[in-house]
Amino acid sequence: MAHLFLLSVAGDRTPQPVLHGPDQERHPSLSPDDRWLAFTSTETKRTELYVQTFPPSGSRHQVTVDGGREPRWSRDGRQLFYRSGPRVFALPIDTSHGFSAGKRVVLFERRYVVGGVDNGGIEHDVAPDGRFLMIKPSEEEQAPPRLNVVLNWVDELVRRVPSRTQ
Repeated sequence: MAHLFLLSVAGDRTPQPVLHGPDQERHPSLSPDDRWLAFTSTETKRTELYVQTFPPSGSRHQVTVDGGREPRWSRDGRQLFYRSGPRVFALPIDTSHGFSAGKRVVLFERRYVVGGVDNGGIEHDVAPDGRFLMIKPSEEEQAPPRLNVVLNWVDELVRRVPSRTQ
């Protein structure tokens, strides 16, 4: 299980649990005002995005229903960007009176490098001007795998490997 803890750099350095449920909780992202925490969880048996108050006070909101990963806040805290498959979405967020999420918008759809399920890392980020930084696969990684078929491989083996009886 992956959980999230808070560790003070001054004073008591005992880790305090922030996300400590029975499910995988990953990809934490604090809002610019440090009042909200976006993260992923597998509590629905699918990786979905959640937002909760920070520090935790019991107010928790599931913001996706068809998968999502790697949440990143816009610099003004009014949007949450995330990935689902090859698509990157923007989700309008309003935290002026509690929490509410608007209708998501697909920003773009392209194949980019995605780490393994267990890496827990973030493979993109958003610059202050709103541009995205992502890792694009090389041409070699995008090419279909090459398959070599060798016919008469036994004859080839006999030709290449000398017999011990000779």
